[in-house]
Amino acid sequence: MLYQRKDFLPQRGLTLMSLMMALAITGILSALSVPGFVDLLNRHERQQARSQLLRWQAEQIRFRLANAGYAGKVALSAPVIKKYTFTVINVSAGGYVLRADRIKGLNDGCDTLTLDAAGTYAPVKCWH
Repeated sequence: MLYQRKDFLPQRGLTLMSLMMALAITGILSALSVPGFVDLLNRHERQQARSQLLRWQAEQIRFRLANAGYAGKVALSAPVIKKYTFTVINVSAGGYVLRADRIKGLNDGCDTLTLDAAGTYAPVKCWH
């Protein structure tokens, strides 16, 4: 029996089975990590909306100190967050309500955030 040089060399590269195993493991890890990453992004966007509402609240306080009442949306700084629409409702001399509505809802109960002149925020679970 004749031996060839290739019979004594170590095998190089991946077999189809080892490649499929690596692909399966990568798929499983991706399937487990993607929902957590999406949730992290949603919480970050909600935090940005809360920050914008708090920024508007500070602007309302400054406006009230200089004027007789509270400001409408025109007098407040423009929000830079694209995932929410921001409105000022029920503006009067006695108060206001600031509202942030998510453009594309997630059905998690936190699609609408509100903050009023008394510092009351709703829904409470979305502000913690």
